[in-house]
Amino acid sequence: MFGGSRKVRALGITFRTTQTATVTAEVLRGSRVVRTYKVGTLRGAATRRLSFSARGQRRGDYRVRLTVRPQSGAATTAILTSRRL
Repeated sequence: MFGGSRKVRALGITFRTTQTATVTAEVLRGSRVVRTYKVGTLRGAATRRLSFSARGQRRGDYRVRLTVRPQSGAATTAILTSRRL
């Protein structure tokens, strides 16, 4: 959960790669892409933190889609959901 009525809290997005890979993160509301983060190429065992501001965003469910493309192998996608209060 993120947002709130008094202290508006941003959505924290944290991930870690196990090998060198190119990473893209997208925040979606429904099927619409609200924000795209082009993280770039990360070395193995790199932890990255991103922040998605709740200000100006409507209430509802937001999905974070992480796409990881390693130097060798196929791309992997993970989708996580959070609710804006």
